[in-house]
Amino acid sequence: MQRYRDEIESLCTNLVSVIDPGDAAREVQAAVSSNILKDVLERSPRGHQFAAEQLTSSIHEFSPTAASSAQDIPSLVRVHLLSALDAMWWGRSAAFVTNADVAGSDELVDLRVLRRRHKIHFRFRVQAEDLPRRVVRAAIRRTAPGFTPTTIGMKLPYGRPEIVALLNDCALELAARAAPRSPRLWVNSIARSTAYQDELRAYGYVAATSSAHCAGWAADVEMEWMRRRGMGTLLEGVLSRRASEGQINLIDEGQAWHVCVNPSFVPQLRAMWRGQSGMG
Repeated sequence: MQRYRDEIESLCTNLVSVIDPGDAAREVQAAVSSNILKDVLERSPRGHQFAAEQLTSSIHEFSPTAASSAQDIPSLVRVHLLSALDAMWWGRSAAFVTNADVAGSDELVDLRVLRRRHKIHFRFRVQAEDLPRRVVRAAIRRTAPGFTPTTIGMKLPYGRPEIVALLNDCALELAARAAPRSPRLWVNSIARSTAYQDELRAYGYVAATSSAHCAGWAADVEMEWMRRRGMGTLLEGVLSRRASEGQINLIDEGQAWHVCVNPSFVPQLRAMWRGQSGMG
């Protein structure tokens, strides 16, 4: 997996000096058709040809927005190609189609329940659906800007136990390396439905229907706020180590970093969860 990441970085470095989108698309097309990049794309659900055409089309249509996880063509290419690892690992897994599928799944755990039982070591918040809570949050943003991340919170506060175990482990490592009273790891999103992905796309976010979020195997970790609080370098180190060891796929998406579990690491995470939850 590290060789794949290295190939992506080499390609993106070359693209920095390419101004014309057509030239960038041709360079990308050549790169993904002749080396290790092709091997990974070939194992995605729709194969190499579809993935390559989708990427080159995205380059031609690219226009950065505030909601976009990519602000230039090299970052767009990086996000697309790293996302192919997620697709290779989990693209053929059954997805949660509706929000009710997520909330009713016996494969997922309720993060709110775990928090009440002190089984979670990271922070998150749930979207404020009612007016009183929205008013309170607006008041906090005015009187204490930067106290919490700007994320609206989780619409679906559920996750696979293995993902919770991974995030707990990252949170504990971060806390052990940080100064006392430093902010804890903050998680923006874990499980989503394909219906919710459609909703996010309508708001301008890059949200693939085949995302590993929709199978419950990915999470988004807040990074921008952690950087403002002086914790960015430490958090990058905690996550990057796991990526270099092949435990996870890691994608810098700007405000948040996307984390996806390598299937080969799942048994170890299940054992970890049994220890964390007191089940083993």
